[in-house]
Amino acid sequence: SLPSLLRHGLNRAVGRSELKPKGDGTSALSSGAPSPSATVLGRCSSCSSSGVAFHGDGSTRAIAREVSTSSVTPQQRMHVQRYEEALGLFQQAHFQEASQALQVLVEEQPDNTAAWLLLERAACFTSEGGRGRRLSTDELASWTGVTNMTDK
Repeated sequence: SLPSLLRHGLNRAVGRSELKPKGDGTSALSSGAPSPSATVLGRCSSCSSSGVAFHGDGSTRAIAREVSTSSVTPQQRMHVQRYEEALGLFQQAHFQEASQALQVLVEEQPDNTAAWLLLERAACFTSEGGRGRRLSTDELASWTGVTNMTDK
């Protein structure tokens, strides 16, 4: 759930194992650094920021940047780069290469919905199994790789 994901991200960002929900819809964590009286507050889906640290001296600091950088693993970053490469190949109408790159990605990440959808789109234009459709010269000249979704 979103609240537990926010708590997990905040816990990783400040290096603590507990972020306790309070009765008013916020969560609090004693961070211990740089001020012993610092408290991290985060409000779930209705809050515009990931959290703010309030220090005893009245100063504050946003922790959103820490959450976004510390919660992404090198492996996740690599998967994103691979997806972006495959998307670039698809947008350049290199469907076979895009399909191959996406096959590797979905084998490593079977729950990657975006990769599966792009693989399905690329498969429409590959000739494997005789199901692919070749683009005409005019279609290739105007190809952008953009798909307009018409179903809800």
